[in-house]
Amino acid sequence: MSTLVTWAFAPAWLTLAEAAALTGYDEDTLRAMVADSDVDTRLEGDKLLIEKASLREFQEAWLDWRAVQLDNQDDA
Repeated sequence: MSTLVTWAFAPAWLTLAEAAALTGYDEDTLRAMVADSDVDTRLEGDKLLIEKASLREFQEAWLDWRAVQLDNQDDA
């Protein structure tokens, strides 16, 4: 599991393997996020890189969405 320190010292642009290690998502999930344009990417040579900041923003947005869904279930 990664910590805030792990996030802080991770590079700004991550390989799929680095992004998987940092987030706990598997590489197929990350590829789907890339395909859906959920995160910012760039190519460095033939290597796909994911921007750490956009990955973090995606995670925060998903957690906010999930909290709303759980609140709605409680109200039902």
